[in-house]
Amino acid sequence: MEIDLEEPSRPQLAAVFQVSSRWIGELRYQGKMPADDGSLLENIEAWAAIKYDGAAADP
Repeated sequence: MEIDLEEPSRPQLAAVFQVSSRWIGELRYQGKMPADDGSLLENIEAWAAIKYDGAAADP
């Protein structure tokens, strides 16, 4: 699967992060992930913040 680096789709992001496309949509709706026009880098940064910032806050 070729991934659009400028504006990856929900299915492309779901494949990269190994989650469902629906989950990506939910994170976008909550404002935790960039909208459809976000770059791959912006999405990776948002995913890292979701995945690791929450873990760092746990004692």
